[in-house]
Amino acid sequence: MRRTKLATAAALMSPLLILPILRGADSNPSFANLVLERLAIEGSPKIPSASQFLRSDLKGRLYLLHGDTLQIDEIQPSGKLVTRSKPANVQVGNIKPISDALVSPDGSAWLLASGPERIALLTSDGLRDLPPVHWVISSLAYSIDGPIVAVSPLRVGAEDAGAPPTKADWNHPPLLLRLEDQQWQTLVPGEPFVSRDQRPLRLQEITAERDTRLAVGAKGTLWVGQKDAYLLRHYSRSGALLESLAVGGGGVQWRERTAEDWKSLGDAARSGGVAFNRSTLANVQALKVVRGLTARDDQVYLAIESSTGLALDRWDAKSRALDRLLLPTIPLGRVSVDLVAGRYGLYLAGPRVGDPIWHADWENIDSAKWQPVPEASFRVSSR
Repeated sequence: MRRTKLATAAALMSPLLILPILRGADSNPSFANLVLERLAIEGSPKIPSASQFLRSDLKGRLYLLHGDTLQIDEIQPSGKLVTRSKPANVQVGNIKPISDALVSPDGSAWLLASGPERIALLTSDGLRDLPPVHWVISSLAYSIDGPIVAVSPLRVGAEDAGAPPTKADWNHPPLLLRLEDQQWQTLVPGEPFVSRDQRPLRLQEITAERDTRLAVGAKGTLWVGQKDAYLLRHYSRSGALLESLAVGGGGVQWRERTAEDWKSLGDAARSGGVAFNRSTLANVQALKVVRGLTARDDQVYLAIESSTGLALDRWDAKSRALDRLLLPTIPLGRVSVDLVAGRYGLYLAGPRVGDPIWHADWENIDSAKWQPVPEASFRVSSR
């Protein structure tokens, strides 16, 4: 299939140029399937109540963090688990539930998020709390420039005019924060959330509009993908917007909750020992879009919840091509997916210890019959 490469030099004619991706994409294409193989993991019993985090370092080495014990295993190409470290001076009973975890580029440290704003650093010396971010944590990244946090425009804790962020700062929330000299500094500014009508703001509305996933790209650049909309933004190491990609306009789409949705919410609340109050939630929910995000050189891979099931999208930042393959029906949970670019291929895993890990090697991925994604456009910013 002939691919039209749009000249990036044209972007220099305007501060922001919106370009469609014109490659003869069918408005209703038939996507090919990507064959996945289950990794034969040895010595990993299933523990439904414990979380796991599959990650890779800059060299593509694979690691598995156990959320209940903070044990770190390295996954060998054969599938054998080799215990790299167990936390020193950490009582297992005192470990808070981990919501996100990222390994450092050299594999020596882990950035952990728990609760709305707590962030800690896990090293061979143990667990050390980092300064609070004062904003609700959305996702984490660990780049060559250090720890990075994406936040939602929701403050945490009581307002204090004498401590950061001050009351005036609430009107200028950050999007990305980077740790510099043990202080969180704004890398990319955000925007306060403004309701489109007179209704009181609901947490789920803000979450749908602002929750993100992060991936570190080539040379330490950052990719920010919105979870509940197909909007992907690319930032330089200094925080400058380089480009953005949108499908279907890049906005959040809402649908009415079904009886099955309400039952799932109630079951999840009861399993966590939390009282379920239906009146606290709206009758609509945002459609899930980006369930996983990872980068390899100048290519970004996204696990997408499409109308035909889970799909794998690939954005090539050089050729300006957005293509798709369908993924087989595999047990990966209902929300997030660990999508990881390793040395030998692409890996997908569910959120619980013992969940299967699936993979496809790079040769099969590169030679697959990728098809263009319709309704895609990107923006290029001049610098």
